Amino acid sequence: MTALAIVLHEPLLLFSLFLLSLLPFALCRPQRATWLRIVAFYLFIFVGTTLSQGFFSTHTGGAEPLFWLIAPDTPVIGAFTGGVAFTLGGAAYGFVQAFRIISILNASLTLVLTTPLNRVILGLSKLGLPPLLAFMITTAVRFVPTVFDEWKMILTAQRARGIPITGRRLIEYSLSPLILSSIRRCNQLALAAESRAFGAGVGRSAYVEIACGPADRYCMGAVAVVTGLLIAAGYWGV
Repeated sequence: MTALAIVLHEPLLLFSLFLLSLLPFALCRPQRATWLRIVAFYLFIFVGTTLSQGFFSTHTGGAEPLFWLIAPDTPVIGAFTGGVAFTLGGAAYGFVQAFRIISILNASLTLVLTTPLNRVILGLSKLGLPPLLAFMITTAVRFVPTVFDEWKMILTAQRARGIPITGRRLIEYSLSPLILSSIRRCNQLALAAESRAFGAGVGRSAYVEIACGPADRYCMGAVAVVTGLLIAAGYWGV
């Protein structure tokens, strides 16, 4: 999915890739609250890429300025930047690029929601990735929601104490405890891995062994066919 998101450039193909990435994620049946958070995050991506490319993308078609954020004749900064304008061509380019980003995110969310952490590590190791590197990658992905939940808990605790979390206090009363808690969790995780002799060398066995079965081969064959068709369509400009 990541390779296709990088290779494809046609808007219709990127939209098709987004729909393909959304299908397995929808089959995970996330809760309604999860859907709402994801939709809000996707809207943030769409708005962010549309605005950023609308202001700063000048290599796309339709680059006639719709309005100027910084006019070229503005003293000092105008001469330094050459002016910053919002263009419809850049905004359309950014809107299409959002489908590229979200397709990768959908694939990552599907992996996290459907596969236990130990199986992700084992699968990456079977593909030839060093176990320590596989553990580092999967742990980073696994603890992202945990860090967000802990940050919300810290904010709730500070509000319960009557501390307004605004401006400078945001760093002092919420981010600082979050950083310290993350460092503490990393130390505990390192001790747990060390006590279990993780990465001690070759010959390490696993409680759960995984291997490709008939269903896996059929799925990979279908993925290969769809990938080939999308790449061919992108090559021929469909």
